Amino acid sequence: MTASAYVANAVRMEILCGGFRLGARIDQQALAQRYNVSIIPVREALKLLEAQGLVRTVPRRGTYVAELSLRELKEITSIRERLEGLAVRLATPHIRPETLDVLDDLNSRMDDVRDDQPPSVWRDLNREFHFRIYRDADASLLLQMIGTLWDRTSIYREVLANTPSVRRDSVNEHNQVLTQLRQGAAGLAAQAMRKHVRRGQRDMVTAEMGLGTTQK
Repeated sequence: MTASAYVANAVRMEILCGGFRLGARIDQQALAQRYNVSIIPVREALKLLEAQGLVRTVPRRGTYVAELSLRELKEITSIRERLEGLAVRLATPHIRPETLDVLDDLNSRMDDVRDDQPPSVWRDLNREFHFRIYRDADASLLLQMIGTLWDRTSIYREVLANTPSVRRDSVNEHNQVLTQLRQGAAGLAAQAMRKHVRRGQRDMVTAEMGLGTTQK
């Protein structure tokens, strides 16, 4: 792994785990010292993250953690709804019984997440549930596009993990998706996933109010 890739991965994880707040300015010199690299790999790393939509560079001002407007948040979720519905539709014929068992176990573990556990526990289980389905679509570009959109909204998902009612709704909706997957009903499974994503958008918009993003 190159120095720039190493720094990019480390900063990406900090952003997704809430180490950097939305809109926070990123000190390049501080990153270079933290990761024991020169300033050049840091700059290259930030360019990679900007291409992924996680940071933005303002000329003569610096680099900042990207924040989303309500319009952008709704646009991303609208795209996610279509892409993830497609991924479920493609994956359904290829999902094996043992995969369904894994999905059921993941959802049960999500149902057991306690209020005093770190939000990352829920976040990681939730992501694994979704992407375990999407991987069976055998569409690498589609998977990459969905992953990028998930990363853009990861901090909202982190906040939502602290809300018991949101966790309960997600578990119930996952069960609806699982019911259709077990029956091999690709269209209905896709429909259930799209409904799940739409409900997530409403919760993310609510979370947006508490994260200080801007209306545009």
